[in-house]
Amino acid sequence: VHMLTTAAFNALLKTLEEPPSHVVFVLCTTDPQKIPETILSRVQRFDFHSISNADIQKRLAYICEREGFTYDEEALELVVRHARGGMRDAISELEQLSVSGGGAITVDVARDVLGEVSASTLERMSLAMANRDVPTLFAQVESLVEVGRDLLQFTRALAGRLRDVYVVAA
Repeated sequence: VHMLTTAAFNALLKTLEEPPSHVVFVLCTTDPQKIPETILSRVQRFDFHSISNADIQKRLAYICEREGFTYDEEALELVVRHARGGMRDAISELEQLSVSGGGAITVDVARDVLGEVSASTLERMSLAMANRDVPTLFAQVESLVEVGRDLLQFTRALAGRLRDVYVVAA
């Protein structure tokens, strides 16, 4: 809704002041400060936040038990980390894993389906960066591309690894 023009906001205001009895308006935005005060004063506001990792993991475990899937806790942790606070994304990924694993949610299947990069690969990349070993860096990236890994996912994992190393060093 924050992308509406001034004229569109004025039209919406008129409709909100005299709404049809059978209509409920749901206005969604990621930028609420751009909505005029005249609109905000006439609506109820609900702020949504990401779901905690613990709640998502608990729900995934519940789904696995209800569906008769066997699962590894570590595999569910990977799914939760990839979902980044989104229950719908977590459940979709769980469904993909259940199909790929034939009803078994294992760490190996999770790493493969989710494009997870191994800790040893992250360690080699970190060391190559620290040593300014550009040929090794390019070779590692090439090997990730060859096996079809998601480079955005890899970049997130590497940034997390470097952050952890920095925290430990500090």
